[in-house]
This record gives sequence, structure tokens and C-alpha cells, in this order.
Amino acid sequence: MDPDLRSRYSTAYHLDNASHVEPLPSVVMIDARKMVYIGSIDGRVDFEWLDALAANDVTIDIFGSIHAIGAAETQRQLKALIERRDNVSFHGPYINDDLPAILGQFRVGLLPYRVGHPMTDHVNPDKLHHYLNAGLEVVAPPIPAARRLERYLHLATTGGDWVTVLSELTTTRSRESWPRESNTWDRRWAELVNLVLPDQAATTTP
Repeated sequence: MDPDLRSRYSTAYHLDNASHVEPLPSVVMIDARKMVYIGSIDGRVDFEWLDALAANDVTIDIFGSIHAIGAAETQRQLKALIERRDNVSFHGPYINDDLPAILGQFRVGLLPYRVGHPMTDHVNPDKLHHYLNAGLEVVAPPIPAARRLERYLHLATTGGDWVTVLSELTTTRSRESWPRESNTWDRRWAELVNLVLPDQAATTTP
């Protein structure tokens, strides 16, 4: 799923990620200070990045499961963040069917992944596609997956200019140019069929 890996696997094909989430028209009416992170909570999460963001006038709601590997340290960091920032809340696990109801409460989706981490250098997070397909603005650190979609996101580093980033959330609409129809699973299925059975692709429907 990472196109940068094609140099290592010359006979492989790149098939991008996608999302089943439909556009949520209500999100454009929500305050840009209402932010959400959905996903696994593990060693990839940059709690210092979240803390730097939470130091501003925003609210951050976190939905996800804490993974068993490194769970104690992750639990400690999450607890410390919540105790230090009363504008950060943790809501526990969710299922994909819950995503429209969850994302519909927020204006901004977060991808707080560590930069330069072995588990984030080649990740292609489905949450990026969920956020963008739903119509949320997205704030992320400059991991490779975010840099590839930079034109649709707001990139920020832990020690960066958060005032400018947060201001841009209210003055720009990066997600408006997001090609949602090209990032559905129906489209990915058609692309997969074309890769595996190119002669039948024209007559095969998802």
C-alpha cells in the first residue's frame, strides 16, 4: 500500500487505501476547534504532538483500542495526557459501523503519528481516507503518507507554528478538492480486478 516500496519489490503493484465513509454534510457547520482521533493507540502515537496541539484552544476526543504490545507504556502516556489536559477525552474502542456517527460530531481529524518511526515510515492509514471522505479537515505530522497527500491536509510538527495551522483550519478548505469518488472501495475493487484480470476488467462490476 506504500508506493515508495516499489523500489524494493519491482514486480509488485501499488493499490492505495480507501474508505467506505460517505460525505457528512453536517461537519462543515461544526467549530474547527472540535477535533477527533480514531485508531489504534500504540507506540506509533506521538503523545508529545497531541500535547502540543492540546495546549491550544481546541478539544480532542480519542476513540480506539490500546494494543497489547507496549500497552502499559501507552496507557501511562495516555493517562498522563488526559490528566494534564482537561480538553482531551478518551472514549475507548469503536467499530467501523460507528464511524459516521463519530466523525459527524467533529470538524477536524487528527493523525498523531511519530515521524521517523519504523511503524509509520511505510504506513498508509485508513483513517486518512475516512476523514477526507467524510469531509473533515485533517491535521497530521509530516510522516510519508501525509506528505503524499499534503495538498489535502494541514501538516504540523510538535514544535511548529500551531497558531498558523489552527488559523488555516478556519480560512482554507483543503478537503474540498479531495477526489472522494476515486477513493472508495468500489473504485479500489475495479483497480484490483484490472491488475489481476485486465482482460475481464471492462465487464466486471464491484
